[in-house]
Amino acid sequence: MDIKEKVLNKVKQNIKKYNMIKEKDIVCVGLSGGADSVCLFFCLYLLQSEFDFKLIAAHINHGIREEAYKDVLFCKNLCETYNVDFYLKEVNIKELSEKNHIGEEEMGRTIRYDFFNSLCKDGKIATAHNKNDNVETIFMRLIRGTGINGLSGIPFVNHNIIRPLLNISRCDIESFIKFCNLTHVTDKTNFIPVYTRNKVRLNILPYIEDNINKNVINTIGDNIESFREDADCLSEISENVFSEISNINNDKVYINISKLKDNHIAIQKRIIIKALTYIKNDFKDIASSKNIETILNLLDKSNGKSFELGEIYCIIENGFLVIYNKKKDNKNSYKIKTEECIMNSEIINNETTCYIPKEYYNNIVFRKRKEGDIVRVNENIHKKLTKFLSDKKIPLALRKDIDVIELNGEIIMIPGIFSTRYEKRKGEFIKLTILS
Repeated sequence: MDIKEKVLNKVKQNIKKYNMIKEKDIVCVGLSGGADSVCLFFCLYLLQSEFDFKLIAAHINHGIREEAYKDVLFCKNLCETYNVDFYLKEVNIKELSEKNHIGEEEMGRTIRYDFFNSLCKDGKIATAHNKNDNVETIFMRLIRGTGINGLSGIPFVNHNIIRPLLNISRCDIESFIKFCNLTHVTDKTNFIPVYTRNKVRLNILPYIEDNINKNVINTIGDNIESFREDADCLSEISENVFSEISNINNDKVYINISKLKDNHIAIQKRIIIKALTYIKNDFKDIASSKNIETILNLLDKSNGKSFELGEIYCIIENGFLVIYNKKKDNKNSYKIKTEECIMNSEIINNETTCYIPKEYYNNIVFRKRKEGDIVRVNENIHKKLTKFLSDKKIPLALRKDIDVIELNGEIIMIPGIFSTRYEKRKGEFIKLTILS
């Protein structure tokens, strides 16, 4: 079997195994002009009819390298040679990075995928990540700190992003390019050991190959699949346990502490991470091993003990670990709508609506709760506000700053939580509605 057949067969197997492409899909290949992307481009070009998809190519000129225009011409000519639609976007990443106050690498990624998605709509974005890239990623994560999920490497499929070359080595890619008489361009910045990935690629891995294991790329690359299978298994178990021991109410995650402790520590950590993910999608800045350990240590603390992670709040409440976003749960940030109305029947208030006799409306006071506050639960029963909020299972962290609406010295409403019924049943009222 020649190298062309070997690489093509692996790409076909990956497409089938991971269900990467559907019939009639538009597949947009990110074409940089480098050996990896040219290999991917040519493989997909050869497989178009077999998998019945439309191939297009997209190139980003980041405006960083002086010779970048040569890459544009190369990619354009390659697409013309094989009659593939070519799309170009030219941007100044450095300028955009400074303007948006984010790193050039992150800015470049955002621009790339926004552009690719605009071209293929509901189709697929094909990137040329290979086995070497995957191993380099593993090393970078190990250096920075990671768990088994991190050791799973780059996924073959991530939403609409597909990576058909992910288990093919750079050596095989270069051999494929040579065998097929294809040309490519070289990005000189790949050979400057400034960025962490380049240091791993140019210094660390070659040293290991020369002195420890000459087959390190294949050794680690082949193990990644095992790591991924283990991680998937743990994730599936954790998903099932989460649904059994947790519930979500009003954008808060409630985790039964005793049931959580019945599980292995590896499952406990994944349950916490899943809860954090629900509360805040982009939680990379808070889901460090240290923070997860701190949250787990909270489980043995007494009622009311808490831990803050920026806007995320974790608190022990009556046998539950409650995790929520303080910004979303801030009862101070409500808006009020008022309207005059005449009531001819008994008025009914609720946690978002309160009818106030018109002649008394100017007497209402909006304030924070204070020590000793009493609420009238119904005509004959009064409760201390502290006891009332506890009965309502309002987290301790919220109780101290909670808002109340007072009329003639009596609390008539706790926005979003409770509203009493005023004595007067009929007549002219101001309807007060909490909007948010």
